[in-house]
Amino acid sequence: MIATTKSTEPGIGRSLTIPAPSLSRNVDNNNALLLSDDSLPLPTARPRSPGSQFHVSQKLYGRQEQVDILLNTFARVSGSSRRSAENGDTTPSSASSPSSPSSPSLNSSIIMSTSARYSELKRPRHKTTKNKRGEEIEDDVALTRVAPPPHMVLVSGYSGIGKTSVIDEVHKPIVQARGIFVRGKFDLYKRNASMLVQAFQQLIVQLLSQDDVDEYSKVLLDALEGEGQLIIDIIPQLARIIGPQPKLVTLPPIDTERRLSKRFLAFVRAFATEEHPLVIFIDDLQWADAMSLSLLQLLFEQDHMHLMLIGAYRDNEVDEGHPLMKMLGTLQDTEKAQGVRESRIQIITLKPLVLQDIAALTKDSLCSSKAHASPLAKLLLV
Repeated sequence: MIATTKSTEPGIGRSLTIPAPSLSRNVDNNNALLLSDDSLPLPTARPRSPGSQFHVSQKLYGRQEQVDILLNTFARVSGSSRRSAENGDTTPSSASSPSSPSSPSLNSSIIMSTSARYSELKRPRHKTTKNKRGEEIEDDVALTRVAPPPHMVLVSGYSGIGKTSVIDEVHKPIVQARGIFVRGKFDLYKRNASMLVQAFQQLIVQLLSQDDVDEYSKVLLDALEGEGQLIIDIIPQLARIIGPQPKLVTLPPIDTERRLSKRFLAFVRAFATEEHPLVIFIDDLQWADAMSLSLLQLLFEQDHMHLMLIGAYRDNEVDEGHPLMKMLGTLQDTEKAQGVRESRIQIITLKPLVLQDIAALTKDSLCSSKAHASPLAKLLLV
C-alpha cells in the first residue's frame, strides 16, 4: 500500500510518495517520524544562480557621517591629526572624502604601515638650545609629544536603530591602526561597575594572547608601584601578567579611595599610549549606575591620555534626571568654565533610514536594479 502525503514546504507543489512500511515501523519513543533507508529520497533542489538566493546585505547604510565622526575622533586621540599637520600632510580626512558604506577609512595619517608608523614614532628628535657663548647646540634630550586629552562620543537612539552596528563598523579600522578596542555592556538586572570592569578584563585576555606580555608586565609593574593588588582585586586575570603582589597597607577610607583612583588611572594610562591608543566602548548606558559613571568621568577628566570613550544609550529611556545626563551636564559645564572652544564630547543621535538608504539596501539584498528596488523600498518605508 502506498501512502501519499502533501508537503507543507512552500515552493513544492507536488506530493511526495513514501512507502507505507516506512511510516509504520520507524517511530521512536517520542512518536517522531523517522524515514528508513528504503524510503524514496526527497526531491533534490536544483542549483540556483547567485542572484536568486536572498541574503540581506551586511553593509551599513545611511550612517557614513556618524562613522566619520567616530574615526576622526580616534584620529585626534591617537595624535595622528597633529602629526599630519607637523609633517605638512594636507590629505583630506574621511569626513570630506567619499567612501563606500562597507569600507570605512581613517584619514591617511592613521592608515600607515606598521613599520612606517613605528619608525616615525621611534625616530629621535632633538631640540636645539644655546650654550653660554650663544652657540646653538643639540640637546641630547629627545622631544616628547604631549598626549591629547581623552575624548568621548555618545551614540543615542531607540532600541534596534543600529547604535551598536555603527560602532562595530569602526572596530576593524581602529585595530588596523594599532588601536586597542575593548567593550563592556550594562545589564538591566546587574547595575554595577562590573560592566566597566568587564571591558578591562577583556583587555587583559587580549594581552595574554600577545607575544609582548613580558614588556607589558614591566610597564604595569612600574605604573602600579607595588600596589598592583588593588587592581588584581578588581581584575584577577592581571595576576597572570604581573605575578603576586605585596599586601597593601591599611589606610583610612578616604585615603583608600584616593589610592585606588590613582592606581586605576595608572593602570589605564599604561595601555592608552601613542603607539596603541585605547578605545573603550560601553553599551546600554541607560542602565549604568552612578558609581560606573563616576569612573567614566574620572577617565575623561584626565589632562593627557590617548583614550577614547564611546558610549551607546537609548535616548527614550534617559531623561534629564538620569545619572548619565547629570554626568554630561557636569562635564559640559566644566568645559564652559574653562573656556574650551571645541568640546571633547560629541553626541550622535541616530535617526531612521531615509528612502534612499532603504532603496540601496533593497537593491543590494535582492541583487536587482534601482528601478525595481525603489517601489518595494517605498512600501517598506510606510
